[in-house]
Amino acid sequence: MRAWNPHTGQPLWQVGAGDPIGPFAVEGSTAVFTARLGAEAIDHTREDFAARALELTGNQGVDVILDTVGGETLGRGLTCLAPFGRLVTFGGSGGGAARVAAPLLHRTNRAVVGYSSGHLRRTRPAAVGELARQGLELLASGTVRLQIGARFALPDAAAAHDLMESRASQGKVLLALPEDL
Repeated sequence: MRAWNPHTGQPLWQVGAGDPIGPFAVEGSTAVFTARLGAEAIDHTREDFAARALELTGNQGVDVILDTVGGETLGRGLTCLAPFGRLVTFGGSGGGAARVAAPLLHRTNRAVVGYSSGHLRRTRPAAVGELARQGLELLASGTVRLQIGARFALPDAAAAHDLMESRASQGKVLLALPEDL
């Protein structure tokens, strides 16, 4: 939440909007990914997302990219990142190492930043507590809303995993005790 202020109106593209940070990053922004939240959806498995993002931004590019996919997708994301833009990578579900061409960064002052909650927890536990407090305040105030896509009873956990692995889920997939369904 400290890396990007969603109230600036900066164009944001998020690869893998169903991941845990999705609701915090997309809610309230001018996102180019999650149609469920009223944004333009780009299915990066079916169309050239970089070309589409450039089209949607009038060839200006997006200011912030949140990438949980990595690999080739990260490299393609750099091609639609605006000058002075920031790409934050915090996952590798796409497999493979990403290749970053240095000229794409320094010629237009773009930045790639890595993020790991695990490393942050180990090295700056007080910061994690503060970020968690801020996130919970955003939820409690209604500024951020979690999008619940599916609920499963705990005994149906395998079906919940199947849904997530199919990449067909939208929003959070919850496991609940029977009395909470």
